[in-house]
This record gives sequence, C-alpha cells and structure tokens, in this order.
Amino acid sequence: MDPQNRTIGEFDSLDIFFTNRQPICPSRPTGEFKISSKLIALVEQHQFRGLEEEQPIDHIEKFEEICATRRCSGVSEDYLKCTLFSFSLVEKAYKWMRALPAGSITTWDEYKRAFLKNFYPKERLKWMRRRISEFRHEAHESFFEAVSRFKEYKRECPHHGFTEIALLNFFYQGVDEKFKMALNIASQGDFMTNTVAQANTLIDNLVRIGSRKLPCIHSML
Repeated sequence: MDPQNRTIGEFDSLDIFFTNRQPICPSRPTGEFKISSKLIALVEQHQFRGLEEEQPIDHIEKFEEICATRRCSGVSEDYLKCTLFSFSLVEKAYKWMRALPAGSITTWDEYKRAFLKNFYPKERLKWMRRRISEFRHEAHESFFEAVSRFKEYKRECPHHGFTEIALLNFFYQGVDEKFKMALNIASQGDFMTNTVAQANTLIDNLVRIGSRKLPCIHSML
C-alpha cells in the first residue's frame, strides 16, 4: 500500500516494519543448493556468547577448521561461512550480529573483521600485550606450566607486535629464579649470549628435563 494512503492508526502496525533487516547478505548461489544440517549442528556445538573470558580468535579458528572439513556443492566459501557463522553466535554475540546495519556484511572477510573489531577491541589488545610483557612465573607453576602459559598468551594475541628477542627477554625476566639459573648454567653463564634459536632450544630442553632433574642441568648442554 502506498504510505500516503495509510491511516495514522495503520502506521502503528508492526507488519509495516518487517522488511529485510538481515545484516549478513552474501551473494546467494545460483541454482539449487543445500547446506547440510549436520554441518549446522557441528557449528552449533562450538558457540560464542560474547563473554569477556571467551577468546574470539579461538572461536574464529575453530569455526574455520570446521568449515575446512566440509564442502557444499555449488556454494561459495563466502556464502557458506557467512551463513554458518551466525549459527555459532548466541546471547550477547547474537544480539551484536542482529544490530549490524542491514546488508552491511557481504563477505566472510567483512564478517570476521567486524566480529574481531567488536570482541577484540583495542583495550583488550593492550591488556593482552601487557600480560606478555609483564609475564611472571607463578608460585604453584612448574616450568612446563609457565612455558605453556606464556605460549598461550602469544597465541591469543598474534598481533602483539613484539620481536622474538623481546619475547625471550620478557620470559627470562619473569621466570622463577631457579629456572633462570638453570638457563644461565646451560648457557655457560649467561642466557642472553644465545641466539633466538639456541635460547628456544634451551627452554624446550628444560621443559623436557623437568624441574625434578635440575641438578642434572649439564645434560642440556
């Protein structure tokens, strides 16, 4: 109906506003196609709620891993991922997606970029970088646990911007004194005299030997 012919009362009718408000609009494949219900169910098993403790990068990586195991005949990668990703979002994350401007997302790269921009903001990046640069070995941790935690920090913030030398410095300065001493002994007195490759090898060797065998540190040489 022409809006000019509507009564004032009719403008309060909700059906008028049920136009296409879908924010995710990738190019639809031509011809017949079907996205497997099993694939949708698999995506729904790994959902993202938008909570602070969740890792958006992990969610993207898991989602892309799932998509890489399946192919839908006649369906482009953009359409498949854009369509499926919405099934992985619930609660706060789903509300974020629905609030995007209508038709604003047409490719998977755009969707991924918008998702990470919202759930991995600059404030989170600053905090992640600070976790790396101010790394400290916790009292209850074994050397293996400390190394694993530091590696996890780096993995969760791939755009930290630190050089390998800076990362080794952060780790060395933050590690427990007895392990720092072990690394120095294995380096003939000074861990900082190693190249990046040598330093990483020594750290890996100390993980392999384990804290209970620190007296046998000479075997690392």
